[in-house]
Amino acid sequence: MVVTRAGLVSLSLGLSRAFLLTRRFSGKTMCRAWGNEALIDECMAMLESKRVFEDVPSNRERVVETLRTPYDGRCLERARRLLAATKDVRADPASEKRLHRWSREEFPFYDDIPFLDDREFRVQRFQPSGLCNLHAPIVAQYYARCFAARQKNKTDSPVDMVDATAYVREGVQGLALARYIIHGTVFPSQLTLKDLLEPRSNVASTSWKAAPNLLLKHGPALVSTFEIHADFKDPRVHKHYGQPQGPKVEDLHAMVLVATRHEEKDDKLFFLLQNFHLEKQFVEIDLEYAEASKATLHFLETPQAKLRDGLTTFAGHVAKTEAFLMPDSYILNGGPGTYPDEEGNFNPLF
Repeated sequence: MVVTRAGLVSLSLGLSRAFLLTRRFSGKTMCRAWGNEALIDECMAMLESKRVFEDVPSNRERVVETLRTPYDGRCLERARRLLAATKDVRADPASEKRLHRWSREEFPFYDDIPFLDDREFRVQRFQPSGLCNLHAPIVAQYYARCFAARQKNKTDSPVDMVDATAYVREGVQGLALARYIIHGTVFPSQLTLKDLLEPRSNVASTSWKAAPNLLLKHGPALVSTFEIHADFKDPRVHKHYGQPQGPKVEDLHAMVLVATRHEEKDDKLFFLLQNFHLEKQFVEIDLEYAEASKATLHFLETPQAKLRDGLTTFAGHVAKTEAFLMPDSYILNGGPGTYPDEEGNFNPLF
């Protein structure tokens, strides 16, 4: 084998690059290699301004190290969006073309559903600032306010949706903010929902069998801690009946119940869920599949006449999101970085 001078130079450069990518450098060297030093400095300044490290100063270095060697490539993008003080992002034309739309051709057996049939009401989210544990409660709260407006005025009164980016930036404090930047999760969806509602609002948890009557009375409901199996991960399949198929996926999911239907011939209940995958925005499941998911339903019993103080809204009807089946309820289920250890520290990878 003949090795040329150019080949040696190329090999040397390749080894140097591999060395940069694999060796644990000091923080500044690693940041310069990736060009993120200024962004990380800004991110840390924001976290310090919110007193994230006041109780356990050693957590600061753990967060810095995680940002420098992120296991989730989107964490710096989340930090960048928070620092840029941007709002939620409207869908681009390419995404709009791929978006799975509500249609009666696909789901023909549902009666009037004003939130879906009326484009002025229907909102769809596939948005970079949040995951299902933000999407689902935001959409549920939006529909609750639409439902209250229609009940009160007997007219169509579309309202703005809560801005997820602003909600995280302005409302999330302490280690929860660091957890969001690094891992993308904030709070379980049911806790986020309660935080979005007017003070002293009541949320009732109920069974799937009770859902049809409560849906007529209160409007759409939050679906939380939904167990995902392999069949549900296929974005091409929008209907799931019977027992879930394939192995269970570790993460839980959150969606919104928007409609139900009953087949008298077989005495079967079906549920239409609003989801957050670009190509799987609506899903129909039957009662057997619903109960096998072990999810909980949360209906907003208190009418939401207005937006609670301190929330920023987003005027668009479609917003972009980052990925399919992001986890719900990490805090309830002991997921990554949920709890600090006995000394108050948390794993750098959360």
